[in-house]
Amino acid sequence: DKQLGYKEWNNLCNKLHNMTLNKDINLMLKKSFPFIGKRLNMNGVVDNTLNKAGCKAGITLLYIYPDRKVYGCPLLMEYPLLELDKFVLNDLETSYYSNILYDYCVSLESTCSQCAYKEICRSGCPGRRKYTNKLWDGDSTCPLIQEG
Repeated sequence: DKQLGYKEWNNLCNKLHNMTLNKDINLMLKKSFPFIGKRLNMNGVVDNTLNKAGCKAGITLLYIYPDRKVYGCPLLMEYPLLELDKFVLNDLETSYYSNILYDYCVSLESTCSQCAYKEICRSGCPGRRKYTNKLWDGDSTCPLIQEG
């Protein structure tokens, strides 16, 4: 309940971007669901590229904490991807694929299962899904899920 909806988040991203223009502040702002309402051409997109779509937790984003645990996302602290006192970073790929939370499977009854954007979105943020207790139903901030 404390999270911003996608419209509010996108507006905040715009405001922060405008505030930091011409300043020595480098923000990586990621808007939520910018593809909704756009026509997607998936011709020629290879599976390897689609594996990098959606949430970047554990794929292109890693968080290494002083306890030597590697996480894909600060919202998923209960699910470390790797413990560096037991493994090395090269073991991350094997560890990542064995962690069910990052598998992005949603139930067949969910709105996501038949969505035209599923290959891009991959059911949204697993951290948000976890905290809304609807882990396998898709991201509650998605405008299409909100529509019902």
